[in-house]
Amino acid sequence: MIDLAKENVPEARFYHRNILTMDFPESSFDGIISVYTLWHIPRENHPTIIQNFHRMLRNNGILVLNTGVFESDGMSEFFGEPMVWSTNDPMKTLAAVQNLGFEIIYEGVLK
Repeated sequence: MIDLAKENVPEARFYHRNILTMDFPESSFDGIISVYTLWHIPRENHPTIIQNFHRMLRNNGILVLNTGVFESDGMSEFFGEPMVWSTNDPMKTLAAVQNLGFEIIYEGVLK
């Protein structure tokens, strides 16, 4: 995906990092987009990841985050590959996001 992004936005800088150990400085970003990500990481790690997002965002920075639509935990095969599925109930994730200091601008299903 980074190679494709470089083709489409050659002037941008791209980083390949482990979401569990990202170490960008505080207030590094105006926005962070985490789409189709958290539900493939064990949910006990989600608060730490979201807290790190908060730390890396500038004041008034925006986090775009999507989650699963129900609580789940397990493994399955996805297009022939083992895949982790680990999500909290969306309301638990929303509460965790708020407890970590984010203001909710929009919650719901985007169409």
